[in-house]
Amino acid sequence: MKIHVAELKLSENQMEKLIRLAANRYDEKTGKMTIITDRCHTRQQNLDYAHYLLTVLYHEAQKVEKWDELKNRTDALKVEFDGSNTKTKLIDLLEKAKLTPGLSPSAAGCGDQKSIDEFGEMWKAYRNSEETVEKTREYGRQMKKLLGIQQ
Repeated sequence: MKIHVAELKLSENQMEKLIRLAANRYDEKTGKMTIITDRCHTRQQNLDYAHYLLTVLYHEAQKVEKWDELKNRTDALKVEFDGSNTKTKLIDLLEKAKLTPGLSPSAAGCGDQKSIDEFGEMWKAYRNSEETVEKTREYGRQMKKLLGIQQ
């Protein structure tokens, strides 16, 4: 049985919990969860068992345990740019660069909100996916663009 997890209409926290419970049965690229049942004697029994497993996963994902309330940013499946130390340090660096006398006009004008947001999206994609040479180069290009360094 294959199901699009987005169709279950779960909140972000519930979705993350379901993905953790499903483990390797969830395919991040397609957004589908695959439940394979082949232990029962008949096809109908296997289908009923798959529905049962899906129901259990769905209801367990909706439960809120005491330890769920203690969860923080470091426990998330995906790293977010907003609220991260990287964003804070980057904004501090850009503010210091603007105040530095003798800096070129292009470097002094760097760090507008649009370019920070673009960098944040790229940083999030870079951190939450498999590292490749092209993604690393794009990270370098975005950083140079953000800091106003000539390429």
